[in-house]
Amino acid sequence: MLHLLYGPAASGKTDLLMGRIRTAVAARTPGQVLLVPEQYSHEAERELCAVCGDGLSLYAEVLSFTGLAREISSECGGAANEYLDKGGRLLCMALAADGLYSRLRVYGAARRKAELQTMLLGAVDEFKSACVTSEQLLDAAETCEGALGDKLHDLGLILEAYDGVVANGRADPSDRLSVLAQQVGQCSMNERTHVFVDGFTDFTAQERRVLEALLLKGVRLTVCLGCDELHGGSEVFALSRITASALLKFAADNGVKAQTERREGESTKAKPLGEFCENMFSYRAVEAGDAEDRIKIISAADMNAECEFAAAEAVSLVRDTGCRWRDIAVCAKGFDDYRLPLESAFSRFGAPIYTARKADMLSKPLPMLIESAYEIILGGWEADDVFDYLRTGFGGLDTGECDELENYVFMWQLHGSAWTRAENWRLHPEGYGKQPDEASEQTLEHINLLRETARRPLMRFAENAAAATTASGQAQALASLFEDLHLADKLQARAEELEKDGRAAAAQEYAQLWDITVGALEQFAAILGGTEMDADTFATLFLRMLTCYDIGTIPVALDRVTAGDLDRMRRRGIRHLIVLGASDDRLPRAGEPD
Repeated sequence: MLHLLYGPAASGKTDLLMGRIRTAVAARTPGQVLLVPEQYSHEAERELCAVCGDGLSLYAEVLSFTGLAREISSECGGAANEYLDKGGRLLCMALAADGLYSRLRVYGAARRKAELQTMLLGAVDEFKSACVTSEQLLDAAETCEGALGDKLHDLGLILEAYDGVVANGRADPSDRLSVLAQQVGQCSMNERTHVFVDGFTDFTAQERRVLEALLLKGVRLTVCLGCDELHGGSEVFALSRITASALLKFAADNGVKAQTERREGESTKAKPLGEFCENMFSYRAVEAGDAEDRIKIISAADMNAECEFAAAEAVSLVRDTGCRWRDIAVCAKGFDDYRLPLESAFSRFGAPIYTARKADMLSKPLPMLIESAYEIILGGWEADDVFDYLRTGFGGLDTGECDELENYVFMWQLHGSAWTRAENWRLHPEGYGKQPDEASEQTLEHINLLRETARRPLMRFAENAAAATTASGQAQALASLFEDLHLADKLQARAEELEKDGRAAAAQEYAQLWDITVGALEQFAAILGGTEMDADTFATLFLRMLTCYDIGTIPVALDRVTAGDLDRMRRRGIRHLIVLGASDDRLPRAGEPD
């Protein structure tokens, strides 16, 4: 049975769902599932626990689509499948492109261009999300002429080859929901199971197939959508309206009983926010009173002034109204532009803030060390590359020793074979025309010791990389460099130092660096193993693989102002929301060029 619950924002749809789950839990009726978007699952679980009490887990649970896939696969098979991560998927695409480049009409360059491989991987995600197969693409290519037909032909071949590569090893996470839709019919769910779906505007083709499979299984399905009317109404809700129509049509075509229920918006209670919500996109002038001053529009001179206002407003709200820091949220479209000035402003005002972000891997010391090491051995031991490597803090020298060695190297312009030959440096450490004495000899001996400490692991790394002929051999060469530098111990020590200094977020990032990098290296060797590869190709592909990973952190304390991108804001318990950059160039923000 399909039960479609719809209504405008703040009409109590979620509260109604929570109440019905609470009634089922109180009656000890098992099989209650609340299905929500991934980023909302934790908060939804907290809300449901507050509503239903300690006995919730016996009769109800909160899941995302991927969580539901994990549960059903543990029952029907496939729970042990090891899924590729972002970097592993990029390697599979590289292997697929390398195997069929001679048959490609448009995308033959993908064999060597990691950027193009990334774009093609995005296209694969689109196709799988829309349930488009390689056969459909190839059939479509035959009906199209010119460049479009060639592109469809190549995309069909690439999708087919990519699926073939993935089938030889791990599973592709983009197939998870397609597998789920097939397994629903075999699972133990039945007519007593009640699945409540909340928090979605629309569904991908994969998600819709899962919902359809649940309906065909006989599961009671309640879908909650935010729209004013099922027919007509505001264009703002067009997407939800299309989704509702598709679900009702499927139910009618397959003999599934369906009913609709509309929740009326409590406009009197929600004013003036209700008026604002209903008329924000209307083409007529509407005035509404705001006696409680709940909506403010502030004009600021620049971005820094906006951030300073947000910090001052947060401090004022906590001081004057008694709310907690966690009741306040700050958001913006294109939040990366605001992150640094916002963190700086909140620090000056003494307000705790957590900015939801994922740091770029290549900006971190370990990937920088890897990149610099390859630039050294492949680029002729240029001094700038060597000191970029040493300045990461993991090359064996501390800051003072780097300075001492760098002064000597740049004084005498030493590069290339000056680093690789076995003989010690004999040039005077104070420059031209100076006579050697005991002090200068001691200084020179110390400089040569620093040089040997810096170059010894790199020399061994260069030999291993030159001798390796396969992807697994290159991965082993890089792993040997990690061992020579004792990187695992150094990263752990750095994380512990940051933790002691009170920089918990930075400590969390360092703690993740080693696991991410080693995991990527192991995947590289497992997927591309015997593929012929030189050090240059390996470095390009492995560093491109590392760009697929982000380093995320969790708040070091619960009572903090949260800030992030408007599209990712899924908190429901916000009492005060500050929207930065509310201008025509950001709301709506144009997509990035592809």
